Amino acid sequence: MHKILITTLCFFAVLFGVLGKTNAITFNGHDYVYVSLPGVDVDEAIDHMTNTLGSNYHLATITSQAEQDFIRTLLIDNNAQGFLYHYLGGFQDPGVTNPSAGWQWVTGETWSYTSWEGGEPNDFYGVASEQILAIRFNQGGWNWNDVPAITDPYSGGYIAESEYIEAVDNDGDGFSSQEDCDDNDDTVSPGAPELCDGKDNNCNDIVDDVLNTYYVDGDSDGYGDPAFPVDLIACTTPVGHSDNSDDCNDLCAECFPGNPEVCDEKDNNCDDQVDEGVTNTYYLDSDADGYGEPNNTTQACSMPNGYVDDNADCDDNDFNVNPSAIEIFGNGIDDNCDGFQPTEATEDLIVIVEELNLKGGIENSLTSKLNNTIKSLEKGQDNAAVNQLNAFINNIEALRGKELTDDEADELIVATQEIISSINSA
Repeated sequence: MHKILITTLCFFAVLFGVLGKTNAITFNGHDYVYVSLPGVDVDEAIDHMTNTLGSNYHLATITSQAEQDFIRTLLIDNNAQGFLYHYLGGFQDPGVTNPSAGWQWVTGETWSYTSWEGGEPNDFYGVASEQILAIRFNQGGWNWNDVPAITDPYSGGYIAESEYIEAVDNDGDGFSSQEDCDDNDDTVSPGAPELCDGKDNNCNDIVDDVLNTYYVDGDSDGYGDPAFPVDLIACTTPVGHSDNSDDCNDLCAECFPGNPEVCDEKDNNCDDQVDEGVTNTYYLDSDADGYGEPNNTTQACSMPNGYVDDNADCDDNDFNVNPSAIEIFGNGIDDNCDGFQPTEATEDLIVIVEELNLKGGIENSLTSKLNNTIKSLEKGQDNAAVNQLNAFINNIEALRGKELTDDEADELIVATQEIISSINSA
């Protein structure tokens, strides 16, 4: 079967005119030759190469995408049969059993670049069965495959390369001195980005041919208008332009990123907010008493009409109610907005007394004094109310330790003193 297949392959090779040596093609200082030689094993291919091309040739090595592309073109130009394998100079030592490990080039070059077919290498015929590198057309492109060292009916020939000479790359930029236009500068090499540095970085014989985008800076604040880009071959920013497009208002010299926000109804720092963090809070003063309502505010740079900067009003619909007003007891209104009503506090004190469940006569005596205090407050007789409350305190002290515990007496006295303090401060 193999003999018939080999004969058939040889027939097609002759038919298509690809059997034998082709002319050498130079790439990157090396000579490459494709030889169509169907049905041979790798040792036979090497013998053929040495005898026909000379001892300065070895099976080709591929160490970069550029070299891979060159080999592909070489095969296509020489009508190499894509369904056949074509030997390259890669191999594994016989002791290596992992199909992906230990691959080497016959020249000793570093094995770093690869172009395997999908699913390759795979030792298709068993462990360590395919330890020779070849290239073929499959899966839509010319890629690598591991193949047996023995005679393979699918072998189609080999690619030979002139003896390897280590290229010199003084600046380590990946280009040898033969390719580089300045092999002592790693910022200069073919295809390198052109920089504004007085050098021909990309080796096109033009210095600083850098196309930069600039932006019109109409207000001369150093920030350009994104709506007006200008592409120029220039390494310095032209007058009236900026190298950035960060301005939010190119008609406002005080508006640019990072500028401190000030209260001027402009977006000074270009954060899409106006006067944020620098306005004042003002409060609506509906009754014009000089005190505003705490829950009705506005933010502004200066005080608007009808607003004040004091939010202490407790009734913004009554001019006579504000923190400066005189408290009038007994009217049910917190005139001075202090939140304390002596009359109501005294009523609360009566409830506390009643909850103590004192003897009838004692409870009646204490509540009577508190009711008289309320009447005095309602009549505006503040001094009388204070005297009645002091008498109440004296009664409580007399009941301490008898009808009242210390805690109960203290509670009543503290509450009474708060009422007296409120009356006196009013």
